[in-house]
Amino acid sequence: MSFWLWISLAAGAVAIAWLTIRYSLFVPPVRGLPILMYHQIDLARRDALTVTRDQFESHLAWLSAAGYQAISCRQLIDHIDHGRPLPERPVLITFDDGYTNNLTHACPLLEQYGFRATMFLPVAWLGKSNGWDDGREPIASAAQLAAVGGDVLEFGLHSLRHDNLEAKTAREIGDDARRSLAELERQGLRVTPALAYPYGRYPRRPEAQAAMAAELSAAGVRCGLRIGNRINRLPLGRRWELRRINIKGTDSPWEFRTKLRKGRVKLF
Repeated sequence: MSFWLWISLAAGAVAIAWLTIRYSLFVPPVRGLPILMYHQIDLARRDALTVTRDQFESHLAWLSAAGYQAISCRQLIDHIDHGRPLPERPVLITFDDGYTNNLTHACPLLEQYGFRATMFLPVAWLGKSNGWDDGREPIASAAQLAAVGGDVLEFGLHSLRHDNLEAKTAREIGDDARRSLAELERQGLRVTPALAYPYGRYPRRPEAQAAMAAELSAAGVRCGLRIGNRINRLPLGRRWELRRINIKGTDSPWEFRTKLRKGRVKLF
């Protein structure tokens, strides 16, 4: 066998191995509930926290063609609390931080495709900008949010000030949830009692998690969403560690579909 043939075969083997690892080719699809996590929607910008409007529309079109039905977080809570069945192919679409670009670009597409989504709000920043980050992106006001139809968008908690909850005590987390719920009620917004942990961070030690769960339950919160990049197997178990799949503007269509079917792109 010639030297160049050996090189070609070796290169082909490396390429196959890379694709196998990158796209989890030998990992079977997981049946369950994928929870998709988005942040910003922009007409042109694509990065780790921003998908374009065209990308988002392509995601909704693919979900629709594949037979997925978008559920609300309230339906998810009813499933956990009361065992109410979910659709055959459920998907939960979520947005973090309450950016006005979600209202401008995402909501019309959700309505067009007959989907709904949950937006998790950093309550003290409503009507301001993303002060926990670079402060350049406007956050929707309560009035702007209230103008959106409830069949398109529901609202959950993302802490009061977009704080890292891993650094807080269970009592502080519970108090934060109470203040967030009270403020949203004061501003006239109907809230679904679900909390998405900012930065995906929350107490990890078992005893700290149990204390957090007790405080959140006492505050009226019914579930917590982390990141994790996994599909949630049904029936759902750990209500305070529901896993979401991080959707990035840098994802290719193949990567998006792989994430939706398997939870993540890489095996490690």
